Amino acid sequence: MENTLKWLRDYGIILLTFFLMVNLMQNCSQSNSIAKNTKQIARNTIRIDSVYSITSEELSLMMEIQKLQTAKLILYDWNTVVRTVVRPDDRMNEYDNSIAKLNTELANVRRNNRVNKR
Repeated sequence: MENTLKWLRDYGIILLTFFLMVNLMQNCSQSNSIAKNTKQIARNTIRIDSVYSITSEELSLMMEIQKLQTAKLILYDWNTVVRTVVRPDDRMNEYDNSIAKLNTELANVRRNNRVNKR
């Protein structure tokens, strides 16, 4: 018993200091992790809110634009000249014109939605 008490007197402060330092480091690590998670949740909330603010009209226009852009890229990637009524480069120009027209329409819809929200 005396040896144990002597050992605790000699090394007890050192062990206590070591355990307190380990505990402090663990708590700092956890609080840092909590702060990172809180920031990520805030970013995700903003993203979700922006998705919910899109109207069905905007969504359908955006899907139509994406469809035309994909069709244009596929046509460009294939790069084949097929004997059809419309040449591939003319078709790509039609896609470009349709995309420009839909982008203008989408901008007008978004502008009207902002005005209506105010």
